[in-house]
Amino acid sequence: MAVWGASAGGNLAALVATTCGVLQLEPAAVGPAVPGGARIPFIDPATDSCVRAAVDWFGPIDFSTMDAQAATDGQAGKVHGLAGSPESEYLGCAVATCPGERVQAADPIAYAGSRSAPTLIMHGLADRRVPWQQSQQFYDALQAQGVESRLMLVPDADHEFGGLSAERHREQVDRVIEWIGSHIKS
Repeated sequence: MAVWGASAGGNLAALVATTCGVLQLEPAAVGPAVPGGARIPFIDPATDSCVRAAVDWFGPIDFSTMDAQAATDGQAGKVHGLAGSPESEYLGCAVATCPGERVQAADPIAYAGSRSAPTLIMHGLADRRVPWQQSQQFYDALQAQGVESRLMLVPDADHEFGGLSAERHREQVDRVIEWIGSHIKS
């Protein structure tokens, strides 16, 4: 199986890619109770829940570094850590005052390790919502762990690859399909 997500979905795809074998995030081995109190098997605990490939399109990777990266990238007015920001809404508390362990639990970079899935990371260099440095940071962390990964920074592309022609957007999709196809064999 492969996963692919964009923006918040990119965060989730990156989490799936990096959490292979993290026991506290594995699904329960049994499902809901049925009348009489018996449990129906839900997931075989011996089944591997790791993915074979992942694609992260401009996802937040490390919430604690987003504001500093935005400030150095000419986005000084963009504050990700304040209450009401999409990142804070996702965490259920302002990133700046949220308990560190809650923030870290949502950061894919915190789980980057040798069991992480091969990951294609793509980000527009003109992104005004998620600093492109998030993707560079993620790529560097995966490389440090020896994980197969590829970083593609797309010139002139804003968030959601806005600003790209239909042809250039299609090129990004084609790269994803090629990446997934090279890692998923029938």
